[in-house]
Amino acid sequence: MRIAGRRIVTPKGYAIALLIILLWTALPLISVFASATVAAHYGCVLHEGDAHPCLIGGWDAGGTLYGMFVMGWLSLFTLPSGLALLLLWLVAVLAQAAQWAWRRRG
Repeated sequence: MRIAGRRIVTPKGYAIALLIILLWTALPLISVFASATVAAHYGCVLHEGDAHPCLIGGWDAGGTLYGMFVMGWLSLFTLPSGLALLLLWLVAVLAQAAQWAWRRRG
């Protein structure tokens, strides 16, 4: 949306941005928890050393679970960058709220 030639982000846009930031930050950890839960449910060995066989319905999911589990190392990048993005998002939301409040007063 544009008002007086300036681009204004809507609250829906801020909500979508927040959702993307939270997903970026949490996806590696969600992958770790999902793989650990599946491995525990089926009684499989899962650790960062190497992939172990894990039969689920006749299919060896050991390599897939291992890949999902090791994806947790990506959180060393996504957690700090997600926190920085979240702080930038918060600054943008507060600046936009201050601008809306200023326009309502004047």
